[in-house]
Amino acid sequence: AALRTLMEWKSAQYRRTGRGDRFAQEWISTLVRRLHALRTPGCSGVLSVLYVADRPIAAHFGLRSETVLSCWFPAYDPAFATYSPGLVLHLRMAEAAAAAGIALLDLGRGAAEYKDSLKTGELTVYEGAVVRPGVRGALHWLRREPPLRVHRFVRSRPALAARGRAALNGVARLRGRR
Repeated sequence: AALRTLMEWKSAQYRRTGRGDRFAQEWISTLVRRLHALRTPGCSGVLSVLYVADRPIAAHFGLRSETVLSCWFPAYDPAFATYSPGLVLHLRMAEAAAAAGIALLDLGRGAAEYKDSLKTGELTVYEGAVVRPGVRGALHWLRREPPLRVHRFVRSRPALAARGRAALNGVARLRGRR
């Protein structure tokens, strides 16, 4: 029930902020449910939930190894936003992770205010793709690279990024009116 609640909150957040709902893709929902059930020494699904009485107000799903907790899907009940339940949950997760021998909480790539509040450092991570020459490789590049370059350009300019977020929020408000 708690995992389903988390996915519902996250879906609502994606829609509210004008982003694509990852959980609307059945394969992603199925993968998260399967990973939640995974229990091996090197990789396990971890669901963390913050409650007020019996009511969940924030939740997070991620994967852990023996020494790393990789943060994937945090979300909270917007009715409790004033109390920063997501931040409180992450602080509790950090305490529990340290007690369990986890040395690193990987908050993932990308800038976010809550990440800036929690981080003690940054690691540089590179990404890339290897594609074979030819039409398929060119199509892959055309599908992937221009949007990534625009995204990086916008994110590297705070004023432009703020306008982009405002535009996404406007789109989300329009979607909500239908």
